[in-house]
Amino acid sequence: MAKTVLAALAATCALVCPSYAAAPPTDGPTETDFAHAGISVVLPAGFELQTLSERFDILRAVKTEKDRRILTVSVSAYPVTEKDTADSCADGAMHDLEAAVAIKDMKLLSKSPTTIAGATGTARLLSYSFRGSATIAGQVYFIREVKKGKVRICYLLTVEAVAEQQNAMLQVFRDLMKGVKLTAVQHSSSLAVEDLGGAVEIIPLAFSIRVPEVWHWGQAPLGVQLARTDYLRGGIPNPVVDVIAADVPADANARDFARRCIQDYTKAAAEKNAAAKVLSEGPAKLDGVEGYQFVFQETPSKPAPAIGEAEADPPELKVQRMICVPGGKDGRGRTYALILTVLGSDAKAAEAMMDKIASGFKVLQATTGPATGPATTPATGGATRASPAPASSAAPVSPAPPAGK
Repeated sequence: MAKTVLAALAATCALVCPSYAAAPPTDGPTETDFAHAGISVVLPAGFELQTLSERFDILRAVKTEKDRRILTVSVSAYPVTEKDTADSCADGAMHDLEAAVAIKDMKLLSKSPTTIAGATGTARLLSYSFRGSATIAGQVYFIREVKKGKVRICYLLTVEAVAEQQNAMLQVFRDLMKGVKLTAVQHSSSLAVEDLGGAVEIIPLAFSIRVPEVWHWGQAPLGVQLARTDYLRGGIPNPVVDVIAADVPADANARDFARRCIQDYTKAAAEKNAAAKVLSEGPAKLDGVEGYQFVFQETPSKPAPAIGEAEADPPELKVQRMICVPGGKDGRGRTYALILTVLGSDAKAAEAMMDKIASGFKVLQATTGPATGPATTPATGGATRASPAPASSAAPVSPAPPAGK
């Protein structure tokens, strides 16, 4: 658990890692229910939502003053084991942070038990220097159980500030704790995509994609991956959208490529003794370009469990939309594919999810280089931009789950 928390802390610290605005600053306190994680949070006024890039992040927002970040709010949720406690999670995370090269003079200023949203937790006040910048942070860890203890989630709320903003940080921290409510945890695959957030621009592959709100994104060898975490299934990414670009022959067409993919999926299902079928296929557009889409279902061969046993594995749906356009190396074409993978059997809901996510995809000005994996660099205008890098340099989409999962 501790190393997973450390990964999120490193990503959410305003002074540690650049992130990118997904929305303008809020005019007033804004309450949001994160149904996939079972928590509702009231974000204070004046904070800009950020595009998420860590698997267990559910909210990250910053407040700036004269183009300088002065406050960061983050909320994360982690699947934990029956052995974990709020204090053990906090102690492990602090131990690892003390060993981080960029962090010096870590001090635990205070810690105390606390009650938040009816749950018992631990609150801590930390100070440290990050690359020479004095920083202060308030944190609260607390754990809840769902499904009669079969699922345990540790929540971490953090408010971080430059040292001179300590009083403001403490006020935001108190306000944040007061506004927390625990709600019913829902399968992330059952939740519709209602709004799209900030865009990720992949410069060498000449495309951009807007990340759905509350989803996270990460790099992949031939594009990016978008996902939302399913806590009722142990914290796995579900649903997942892979956005892929590859150079193809100049005369390639999306329908032929799609049908080759269907053959490959069918063969892979047969090797697992799973039932496979195409539920639908036909023309579909992506960024205004005529392409092809199909819906493929794979059903595991595992029989339904007896009463009291674990749930049966659900079917897996794939909704794949593809286009072929100019822009490859040496006069070749380029294919773009959005591949939605979701556990469940509601094909219409999956198609609606694809429609919404596909509406945020754009082909950028064609590049002359081959399709290679991206490496992110900061950008203005609320977008994340990428520059060329070898495919082997692509970072994992998300940190590994904690031990025991």
